[in-house]
Amino acid sequence: MIRPRQQMPLNKEVHIVPDSKYDYQILLLKRNSKISFGNFFAFPGGMLEKQDLKEKWEKSFPSFYQQHGAHVQDFVKRMCCLRELYEETNILLSEEQTQNEHANMTNYLKKHKSHFSDFCKDYSQTPKISGLQAFHRIGSPIGLHPANDSQFYLYFEDNNLKNQKIVLNEEEFTEYKWLSPDEALTLYEQQKIPLFPPQVVLISMLLFLSPSYQKLQQIASQLNTNLLNYQTNKMHYMALAEIKDEDELRKLVKKIFDKTDLMSDQQRTDLYVYNNQPYIDKHEELKSLGKEKTYDQLVELTKHVAVGLWYGDHYSTCDNYGFNTDRRIRRRSWTHKQTVIRIEISDQLMDDSITMPKL
Repeated sequence: MIRPRQQMPLNKEVHIVPDSKYDYQILLLKRNSKISFGNFFAFPGGMLEKQDLKEKWEKSFPSFYQQHGAHVQDFVKRMCCLRELYEETNILLSEEQTQNEHANMTNYLKKHKSHFSDFCKDYSQTPKISGLQAFHRIGSPIGLHPANDSQFYLYFEDNNLKNQKIVLNEEEFTEYKWLSPDEALTLYEQQKIPLFPPQVVLISMLLFLSPSYQKLQQIASQLNTNLLNYQTNKMHYMALAEIKDEDELRKLVKKIFDKTDLMSDQQRTDLYVYNNQPYIDKHEELKSLGKEKTYDQLVELTKHVAVGLWYGDHYSTCDNYGFNTDRRIRRRSWTHKQTVIRIEISDQLMDDSITMPKL
């Protein structure tokens, strides 16, 4: 979230750059020391959940979905962004100028059990997905696990935001700061606020844009797009054969694969598969590939291969397609000693995304 700069003594560090030319501030939240990456500062946000999927909103709040969401390709990510913002800061971004008094955190948690779509429908709150400006997408370095693929959005303060007060979810965050980009990076350089690499990258990018709040809004509106960003649509190559620790390998196998991977290719009618069968037949250690197997046999198989997975195919995110949050949906390549032995593509992906050439 971004707001016009306010001259108020939020903390002593705010004055660390007294001659800052930036007339706007960005919101950073400090993570609770009791959770992972404790005491780090981050933007509001979090992981996609099943309740963010189009199917959930189409069923729970059809009027909103048909009018505001059906045409939006990154609808899932935008809903995740708005839901996480509300859960973490108590800021509900909606199209309504006045918020229903019953649309509060108590009812969200107790009556609606943190189901955002039901909550918005019951209290006639229209999530303001159009207010989010898609800014940049950052993925983890290739090969890093656990991997992250994050889409970042900008939201500029409006009357809706002005009339709401930030109330942090204290289980996750302990304080917040409004800082200009140069202030945030100065404090980071002085080791006064720890930041994740994506935050450093994004804040640094703001330095190369306009220091003017109004001009930044114009630039953001031009950058905003629903189109897929193929710059980060790369593969993670998991060299499972190089993992010598049995327990570590089993943990990673559980993260990458699920019960459908124990099925044979014949049982999985939703999967397009290319097997380099002549090569597979020559290697005894690959004999279970494409066949029904136990979990132990799957672990044994992975000791001899590397598996390439696109962003979104083995953790809770997606390439703007909601169904990619399901690990049964995949685009994967298997290699053995630098030879490609298997390619997997889900039929659903081919139907929605790929036109295969006639051979």
